[in-house]
Amino acid sequence: FIGVHGTAGDPVYFWDWYVDGLLGARFAGHPMAPQFQDARVVVDDKTHPAAAGLPADWFRQTLTRKGVRLEALNRSDEALEAYYDVLSRPPAGTASPQEAQGDYWFHRAGGKALALLEKAGKDEEAIEIAKKMAKAPGPRGRAAAELVNELALKYKIWISSP
Repeated sequence: FIGVHGTAGDPVYFWDWYVDGLLGARFAGHPMAPQFQDARVVVDDKTHPAAAGLPADWFRQTLTRKGVRLEALNRSDEALEAYYDVLSRPPAGTASPQEAQGDYWFHRAGGKALALLEKAGKDEEAIEIAKKMAKAPGPRGRAAAELVNELALKYKIWISSP
């Protein structure tokens, strides 16, 4: 079963079996505290045609997109929290397309966090984010290692190791 936003949102139901039996819930309203909530979508059956091309885990993507939306609302501290949450779970590798996508969103969240920290004048914290990104495997990790050194030179901060 695939439910789409609004599936249970009709104010009038002609078939009680649809909402009570098939869906198992009725729409009561949008949550507002907090308005934005973390989501994790996991594809259980990767062989099903409806799942073709979907990543195995959308966790990093949903949190990165949440951070972008919070930035647009000028809620930088909350955006950083979302980005930090992504960065707390580095990708294992880039062997499969799903892992490569996780790597993309990991580094995208890192870049967004880094930009926010630099804008706020938090240079040492920005370097720490670049160090986290540098520990990830693959070419993006190597590029982040170079970025650590560039930022250290730019802000004249001594670092012991990337």
